[in-house]
Amino acid sequence: MSLQHDNILPVYGTTTEFGSNLPCLVSPWMGNGSLTNYLSTRRQTFSNTEKFMLLSQVVDGLHYLRLADYGLSSIISACGDICTALRWTAPELIGDDDEDQVSSHNSDVYSFGCIALHVLSGRLPYWWLDDVLRVISARHRGEDPIGSGTEMGGGHDRFVRRCLSASPANRLTIDQIRSLIATSISN
Repeated sequence: MSLQHDNILPVYGTTTEFGSNLPCLVSPWMGNGSLTNYLSTRRQTFSNTEKFMLLSQVVDGLHYLRLADYGLSSIISACGDICTALRWTAPELIGDDDEDQVSSHNSDVYSFGCIALHVLSGRLPYWWLDDVLRVISARHRGEDPIGSGTEMGGGHDRFVRRCLSASPANRLTIDQIRSLIATSISN
């Protein structure tokens, strides 16, 4: 299946040529670098409207993947455990029991919530933990990925928390997210 959308980078292939035996996806070079780099260069001048316009592009790409029945969680599952980004992976995909590891659109919403947290606050999920083993331990204890002292402004905390609910059934839907983002852009 070929995926073509303005908000989805094409994947040219995989490689292990970056000094590690871990596989890496090869996509076109982005002039602004990673999302983290982009946000750090714009942090002081990035308005809430611009942040929500960026999130709108992310959710439009996610909506396309959903329509194509090819969500983020499906991509992660296809890659196997080695490529999962633990900070962004929905809790239900990390369980010890294979029955718990059923990817869904709700899993994609959790990952989107992590991106929204990053865009709106400038912080990664579990930002206060610098070691993957500590992240694993925090997740096992059910710690909140947002952390105390995280500022998002404009009451957007509730929006992000609804995406990051530990219970998949309590998460927003993609359509609800699109509507809330459109409202935030127009206000």
